[in-house]
Amino acid sequence: MLRELYEAADRFAKKEDWLPPFYKKKNPKWVIEIRNGKAKVTGPYKKREFRAILAPDRQRSSKAAKKKPFLGMDKAAFVLETPPDSPFWVLMKDAAEKTGDSELKSIVEFACGEGFNRFVEVLKGNADDHDLVGFRIEGCGQFPFEKRSFQAFWLEYLTDELALIYEGRCSITGDQRKLVKTIPQEIVVMGQKCQISSFNKSAFTSFGKQQTANASISVVAIAKAIQSLQYLANHPRHHAILARGDTKSGTDPLRNYFAIFWLQREEIGEIDGEEFNLEDILALPLKEHLPTGDEEKDEQGNDRFDPPVDLQELDELLRSPWTGKEVNDELPENVFQLAVLSANKGRLVMRDWLSVSISRLQQNLIRFYDAMAIINPWGGSNRVFPIPALVRALRSEPKADTSAPKEGGLSRKRRNVDSRHSELVRSLVRSAYLGCHPDPSILTGAVQRFRNPKTLSSDAEIHVLAGVIKLILTYSRKEAEAMQTLDHARNARAYLCGRILAILEEAQRRAANQPLNTTLVDRAYGAASMSPKSMLPALIRTLEMGHLPKIRKKWKAGYDELRESLENICKQLDETGGYPVTLSLQDQAEFALGFYCQRAEFRKPKQVQNDAKKYEITL
Repeated sequence: MLRELYEAADRFAKKEDWLPPFYKKKNPKWVIEIRNGKAKVTGPYKKREFRAILAPDRQRSSKAAKKKPFLGMDKAAFVLETPPDSPFWVLMKDAAEKTGDSELKSIVEFACGEGFNRFVEVLKGNADDHDLVGFRIEGCGQFPFEKRSFQAFWLEYLTDELALIYEGRCSITGDQRKLVKTIPQEIVVMGQKCQISSFNKSAFTSFGKQQTANASISVVAIAKAIQSLQYLANHPRHHAILARGDTKSGTDPLRNYFAIFWLQREEIGEIDGEEFNLEDILALPLKEHLPTGDEEKDEQGNDRFDPPVDLQELDELLRSPWTGKEVNDELPENVFQLAVLSANKGRLVMRDWLSVSISRLQQNLIRFYDAMAIINPWGGSNRVFPIPALVRALRSEPKADTSAPKEGGLSRKRRNVDSRHSELVRSLVRSAYLGCHPDPSILTGAVQRFRNPKTLSSDAEIHVLAGVIKLILTYSRKEAEAMQTLDHARNARAYLCGRILAILEEAQRRAANQPLNTTLVDRAYGAASMSPKSMLPALIRTLEMGHLPKIRKKWKAGYDELRESLENICKQLDETGGYPVTLSLQDQAEFALGFYCQRAEFRKPKQVQNDAKKYEITL
């Protein structure tokens, strides 16, 4: 992954929002402007009142912060120390001498003059020790450290400080270079500051080498890799949140799943004369909430990204030929890179890493969405869902162990749940992008949640779960298209039993002729889906004796429809062996799809009627 990030830097370094090595966007609280040996203080600025500045950055612990200053802008406690003892001003003087920058020389000369002490006393009475203070020449909009000469100095300065005393072959580039001893910058992932690598155990040492030295990474290579990773994590086009670790007891960072992705080369496609960025299309399955474009900037100050299509249009785009523009035929096929990450106590956790060619990816996505597409609960158009929606519908939380802890108690349960969630996210991502069959164990959670009475009454949740169940049952099978709606020709006994239960529910609704707080499905679905023979015959007798006669008196056509549907399905069921005594997990999934699609079929006329009313109102 580090090598791919290192190579990606050459592509992204041309972007306006690319950050130089070991730089970060910061907002100063106070700005000190120097002019003719005098200082003018402006501030305090609230967050985002002053523009975000590209400023030097490095990781430093609170104990050693004073000895590891930032160039040009740092905490007031460090900036207001009198030269020459202050590490901040020692660094400033060194930078002024090596770069020869006249502006920085003027700032350093002021700090060494008599007026600095008076200025310090004034500012100390107003500024907090942790306030960021930056220096520039009055009348200059730019700070000295924003210049390219200082970016080069900062990289060289950190290289000298953090590199080993000997050179070695870099494991990323293969070149003979100065190797890094410690990595001087963290990555921010979903609000968590993380190190890109950590070597804190004796098991990580190799041939007597300590810390990152045993990994043989050059300073230049790790700097470019970190900047690529942070760029991707900040840019809305290149990242997505797959799952959030919000639990009843707080937030669990290990249950946060964050994806970054990019193409090796930016590629523009064309369909029917309209251009689109291929990167935008390939990322849609990972994005649950697409940016609206209502705001010009996001939280990081980047331009907002508004994809040209949504998931409803993705199918058409996937099946259309992709024509790249200005792509050299001699170049190797473009490759899509994707990493799934989590944060854990300051360390970056790599959940998965994928690399796939776009031609193969196109076919994989088509297969994935064919398997998941299913009619909506009211008989409307088929729908597919992004991976975050699938993960949210399937996730669970460990319950507190009320008994005495055994083998780890609740903490062990949480580790097991985290492991299951990791496998869930990885399986869905790999299925969509690599063409792997989704993990069959996903079916257990989907079926259990589907038969929950609250789920059965929630159109949004049951639609997602029906899509998950269909994904597992029909992935890479010819039934994927036929089962997107009610499949009248399907003779699977469990599927037919599910259809019967939907008919019984519809009969109860028509007989009542009014909204019902509780239906027979709420009471009987669980038992009927596991043992149809013990439930369905009794429910059919209730239908024939109670519901159908009421319907016949009020609505002859509705009675005939239900009677004919029930007779036809029962005939199919008799021909295939009759009611099953028990159903396996796979059969329970078939039962769920039969019930769901038959219920949607009954609701379809109501949806058409509602759509017609909306159309009349619009006209």
